[in-house]
Amino acid sequence: MEDEYIKVNSKAIWQILKKERWLLIIVTSVLIVIGIIYSLAVKEEFKSEGKILPEIQSKTGSLGQFAGLAALAGVDLANASVGSDAVRPDLYPDVLKSTPFF
Repeated sequence: MEDEYIKVNSKAIWQILKKERWLLIIVTSVLIVIGIIYSLAVKEEFKSEGKILPEIQSKTGSLGQFAGLAALAGVDLANASVGSDAVRPDLYPDVLKSTPFF
């Protein structure tokens, strides 16, 4: 039963770290200096693109005559029209190449 557990001697680990502290300090200092030099040397570059879609004004269908009555009841039939929130087919290649799509 005792074979299943691994015992860690924290005192031995502390002694090793204490013995090699100068090596740890030097390595950490060198890595910090390299990180600072790298962060100052790299040129910041940002790129942003946007596409503005015009609103598609769809003709009122068979529900158009009831739009005023539905508005009184709090129902918006403008969003129920076909194709009002659709992406135009000519933009499909741009959507497929976009980062969020991947």
